[in-house]
Amino acid sequence: NSQLIIHIPSNFPLTDEQLCGLPCLILTVIYSLKYRVHLQSNQTVLIHAATGAAGQMCIQYCQYIGARVIATAGTEEKRRFLREHYGIEHVFNSRDTSFVNNIREILPQGVDVIVNSLSGNLLKESIKLLAYHGHFVEWGKRDIYDKNSLLMFQLRSDCSFHVIDFISLADHVSPLMRLMLEEAIDLFVQRKLRAVEPTVTYEPSQVIEALLRCNSGQVMGKTVFRISSSDQPLTINKKQSNSLLKGNHIFFFSFKVLSISL
Repeated sequence: NSQLIIHIPSNFPLTDEQLCGLPCLILTVIYSLKYRVHLQSNQTVLIHAATGAAGQMCIQYCQYIGARVIATAGTEEKRRFLREHYGIEHVFNSRDTSFVNNIREILPQGVDVIVNSLSGNLLKESIKLLAYHGHFVEWGKRDIYDKNSLLMFQLRSDCSFHVIDFISLADHVSPLMRLMLEEAIDLFVQRKLRAVEPTVTYEPSQVIEALLRCNSGQVMGKTVFRISSSDQPLTINKKQSNSLLKGNHIFFFSFKVLSISL
C-alpha cells in the first residue's frame, strides 16, 4: 500500500536498527493516546509493564504532551530504570495487586488513563482505579481471546474501554496510518521522542537465543534481528528446536511489515 510508504529525512536521529523497531510501537501509542483517548496535559496516565518498547514509547509521548505518568514493572531493576531513565516518581510492582492500594494512596480520585498489558485478576483490579470519565486502553490480547468477562459496573463513572487492534488498523484507516507515521518522524527529528533503550541487535544465527531471552520476562527495550545487513546465515539447529518444542517454551510469532523509503 503506497499510503504506508514515507520518506525518512537525512537528519533523522535513529540508527537503522532503532528505526526498524519503531513503526508498530509509535503508531500504537499515537493512535491510542491521541485518536482514541485524546490525552490532555492535565491528565494522569498509568502505564503497566512500562519498560517494554511500547511502554517506553508511551512514557515518552505522555511526557511530550505534559501528562503525569505513573508506571508499573515486574522487577526492582526495571522499576529503578524507569525512575532513573525517565524520572518517574511513582513506580510500582506489576506482578501482584499491591499497586492498587499504592496508587489509591497518592490518587484517591483515580487515574484518567490506564494503558494495560496485564491480564486476569491484574486487569480486573486495574480497571477499578479509573477516575470519573476515565479511559482504559487495552493493549493485551490474552483476556480477549480467552473470552474472559468483565463487570460493566467498573465503567459506571462515564468510563470508556478501548481495545486496540493494531493488526487490522491498517486495513481500515490507511490515510490515518500515513498521517501518524509522518507525525512520528517529525517528533523524532524535533528530538521530542528518542529511541527505546536498550535496542538489542541479534544476528540471524542467534534467533533462538534472542527469542528465549524475549520469553524470559527479564527483557527491557526492543529486540531487533539484523537480516539484510548480516553476513551470517539464518539457520535453526533442528535438534535444539525440537528440544524447545518438547519443553515449556511457547513462542508466538507475528511478522509485521511496514515499507519505509530511506
